[in-house]
Amino acid sequence: MKPVMTMNLSFKINQKDDCYMIRKQVFMDEQGFENEYDEIDDWCTFLTLYDDDICIGCARFFESGQKDIWIFGRLALIKTYRGKHLGKEIVLYAERYLKQREAKEIHLHAQCSKIAFYESMGYACYGDIDLDEGVKHIWMKKKLDKKG
Repeated sequence: MKPVMTMNLSFKINQKDDCYMIRKQVFMDEQGFENEYDEIDDWCTFLTLYDDDICIGCARFFESGQKDIWIFGRLALIKTYRGKHLGKEIVLYAERYLKQREAKEIHLHAQCSKIAFYESMGYACYGDIDLDEGVKHIWMKKKLDKKG
């Protein structure tokens, strides 16, 4: 019989070093991206997910420059925690956090292989597919409702 994994999950804001550790592991080591860090990291908000004291996932978000529109990105989970709906939990936490800051809309630049994941949470594609370090991406967006 396979042991049941129990999790003691918590979120933290602005744990940059933990976020960088996850992004290096997922985007650089696993997926081969070379230019993972950018100037946005100097001023964005980092979101990290922990199981007990172990950082297992992250994302970042920032104001777009347009009123009430934020950009979400760099969603990553370490491999052993994938397939447990934790990516969705990170997105939902970010949405709740941004609603409290009166965000009306969230945009993201998704890897095309993740379109169905984001569509399942109400995001819709717009614009043309483009390449980020040779990987197909597309912009997606979602209007945030006033509830919740």
